[in-house]
Amino acid sequence: MTARPRWEHCVANYGDEAIEFANTYFAEPQRRCLFVGGAGFDPRCVTFASILTTHLGDRLQAIFLRERRPEPSAELVSRAERNIEALGKAVGTVEVIDIDVLAEEDGAVIGGRRATEALIGVSLDSFTDIVLDLSALSVGISFPVARLLLERANLATPKKNFHLVVVSNAGVDDAINSVPSDFVDPVHGFSGRLDLEGSSQEPKIWMPALAVGKAGALQILREKLRGPVVVCPILPLSQRDPRASDKLVAEFESELSQSWEVDSDNVIYAIEDDPLDLYLVISAIYTRYTRVFANVTNSHVVLTPSGSKTLAIGALMAAVEHDLAVRYVEAVSYEVKWDRVDGAQSAASMPIHVWLSGDAYATANAPISPGHSS
Repeated sequence: MTARPRWEHCVANYGDEAIEFANTYFAEPQRRCLFVGGAGFDPRCVTFASILTTHLGDRLQAIFLRERRPEPSAELVSRAERNIEALGKAVGTVEVIDIDVLAEEDGAVIGGRRATEALIGVSLDSFTDIVLDLSALSVGISFPVARLLLERANLATPKKNFHLVVVSNAGVDDAINSVPSDFVDPVHGFSGRLDLEGSSQEPKIWMPALAVGKAGALQILREKLRGPVVVCPILPLSQRDPRASDKLVAEFESELSQSWEVDSDNVIYAIEDDPLDLYLVISAIYTRYTRVFANVTNSHVVLTPSGSKTLAIGALMAAVEHDLAVRYVEAVSYEVKWDRVDGAQSAASMPIHVWLSGDAYATANAPISPGHSS
């Protein structure tokens, strides 16, 4: 009998419901919260911290990770400093930890390891809840930190409540374009069972999330995956822009039809503002795919989140549960269309809350073992 997805009945809240949940839940006097988020140029980094501090006051400890890349533009630095100042006003005492994303000597990607090293010594004893805000963190940082905090929350006595939050705004995501690194490495802690050399002839499904301006980085990744590879690109179903998928198909026309030879039946459509939708789709594909090759050879599902912070949560949940490989080209720098960021930010953003561990799963909340569902 196939195990059911661990988070098949995950507790999640969207939009006004997410704010209402935060206003009610964190107003309870017994709540003590560790909040971890990004301190960068993305304006969304302030939203959830401001909401929580309203109710928690000195029962909130906030740690913000500031990603350091070589030679950032003056505008990026200025925007980040303004956001840090706003965080200080919203939260009060702010601890900002600088994280070098790339090694100075050779440009190797070290951010995920550095971030987990910075947080592993933080005591969780006094907290009832841990909240990780992905809104202003890159995948290379947020995925390792999420796995670390979730594992520590589950292993604590008593177990801690672990929440993921994000301010979904596809317009902001589309206005931020990354300049890719030359390195293609697994995200720290998400190697899966895939070794690019040793697994070169084993069958693979690669699920890249297509996003505006990411064709170059995704092509670099595809070239590193050798042997038999079925490409299943992920396209967003968007209420904001019903033609978003069509635009991405046009932007990636060469890759989809030529370089990647994508069969139309293999295209995955995921609801843009619902991470659980993508999580369940990836879990179902993983289960069917591994069953087919179970008695023949090793097989691999490889995820590449890009663009949407919301869909990245769905990929993260599937990767943690099934121990999937996550491949990602880290950004050396960012090119940002600031007018579009400012315009999109003033438009409606959707706060999203996903509760992954703790009181809501009191009867089934066993520690996660890689590759197994509880």
